[in-house]
Amino acid sequence: MKKTPTIDILIPNYNGEKYIAKCLKSILNQTYKNLRIVVVDDGSTDQSLQIINSFASKNKNIEVYEKKKEQSISKTRNFLLEKIQSQYFTFFDNDDYAEPQYIEKLF
Repeated sequence: MKKTPTIDILIPNYNGEKYIAKCLKSILNQTYKNLRIVVVDDGSTDQSLQIINSFASKNKNIEVYEKKKEQSISKTRNFLLEKIQSQYFTFFDNDDYAEPQYIEKLF
């Protein structure tokens, strides 16, 4: 049986405490299960990093990076691009969420 490829999900976060849990839940509830979720927190001053770390402690496929505030989403996205390990990847913003078959259909 052929193994399904891993898809990297890249999420930049800055002060997303109102949204990040819904975003992560929607990714974890995808029908396509071979996902690697990479989140970089860019110097948040709210509780979003704690929320992200809580999800990561319960889900081994979530990697969390912390950075000082870069003042540029471009630099944060470029940092995430350096973390890609898979042939396939997509970006989610911290306030995005997706229907359960989104990644499967995208793939």
